[in-house]
Amino acid sequence: MPPMPWWCWGPACTPTARRAIFWLIGWEGPAGFSKRGPRLHLYKSGAARAIIVSGDNRTSHYNESDAMKAYCVELGVPSEDVYVDHAGNTTYESMWRARHVFGADRIIVATQAYHLYRAMFAADCLGVQAWGVPCDKGAYDNQRAYSIREVLARTKDFYAALVRLPVDTAGETVSLDDSGDLT
Repeated sequence: MPPMPWWCWGPACTPTARRAIFWLIGWEGPAGFSKRGPRLHLYKSGAARAIIVSGDNRTSHYNESDAMKAYCVELGVPSEDVYVDHAGNTTYESMWRARHVFGADRIIVATQAYHLYRAMFAADCLGVQAWGVPCDKGAYDNQRAYSIREVLARTKDFYAALVRLPVDTAGETVSLDDSGDLT
């Protein structure tokens, strides 16, 4: 295995994390995603063998996951290495689907710090070894509203993860040996 590059530090770059799945959650448009661009070095260095983008896709006019895939491809990631999880409507659903739909047992989760707590807890409860990489753009508009929403979301996801609640958006199994263009 080649050595880790100089810029890679922390638990996401440990040898046990290498060849994991890189899981991107959430989309704030190219401005917010620009902070995630450098995190793609984890994929490009071989720390992750695939990228799964997961986000809200509940309406035909709002599609986080397709936007993230397009941006990854724009940054030079081969399209077939980027898998789209169209049904990751919540952080818990994204982690549940990582385990049960995509078959991931080791993942590097890159998302906003306030989502990361929930993602890491859910992954642990679901038996997924996870490393977290916070990707924040800085201060958020309406942070008070996000903070209130976060209290409710953490409570809901805490109980769902504790009982390993199956999700309504389970779907068919996706093989990471196939092309990401099939998702």
